[in-house]
Amino acid sequence: MSSFEEKYKIHRIFHESVKQNQDLQDSKEKEHVIYTRKLFSFSDCAYIFYKYKPNIDESRKNLNKLFQVALFNTSLMTLQLLNEGYLIRGGATYGSAYFDELSFFGPAVEDAYLLESKKAVTPRILIDPKFGEKLLTHEKIVYDEVYGASSPYYNVLPKRSYIPTIVMPDGADFILNTAYILEMEGSISLGGISISHSELKANIVASISVKMERYKSDAKITDKLRWMKNYIESSTLSLESESTSFTQLL
Repeated sequence: MSSFEEKYKIHRIFHESVKQNQDLQDSKEKEHVIYTRKLFSFSDCAYIFYKYKPNIDESRKNLNKLFQVALFNTSLMTLQLLNEGYLIRGGATYGSAYFDELSFFGPAVEDAYLLESKKAVTPRILIDPKFGEKLLTHEKIVYDEVYGASSPYYNVLPKRSYIPTIVMPDGADFILNTAYILEMEGSISLGGISISHSELKANIVASISVKMERYKSDAKITDKLRWMKNYIESSTLSLESESTSFTQLL
């Protein structure tokens, strides 16, 4: 596959993923959704903006929830790319930015670029340290309310060995857990194909082994591949039996 074809494939995944989520968001069943999004992509890069819809009352706005929606939707997009054999690096933050139909700029754009280009290093989506720990704490509180023993749904929900999180620690950093939905569900249909947790792990490990041999003399590349191998090998399915969960696309 040529470089042009590779970049076109990445571009298509970016836009189809956002369109799928946008169509869902604009449907009758999602009329209550209070946010909207905008995607800009060029070459093999993408910037995705989330904001509240106009005239949303301040009492309905919640940064933790907005961040969680953005990260979840981004995890679906990056999962598709990962399944196609691409390694993804990025940055996620919150702040001031301007965008219209043609352009975008602002401090949040610069911060996200800095996270991706200077700090992420390995193939991971690095969450701004100003928000990472707070987001993980919020997520754990919500999940304890839903999945914990005191939850009214506890006895009817599928039993799990642990509760995966969208935000996960990586050393002193906090990153997006790309495999989150597969750790929750075991498999999911994305982009017209079914992706399973076990198959994804096997395919990525096999692909990385080939690349490790090919680039064995380049420490920069092998370090990134080794990080990805460690990440995917440590990912485990949370369901104690092969049953269906109730995780919803947001």
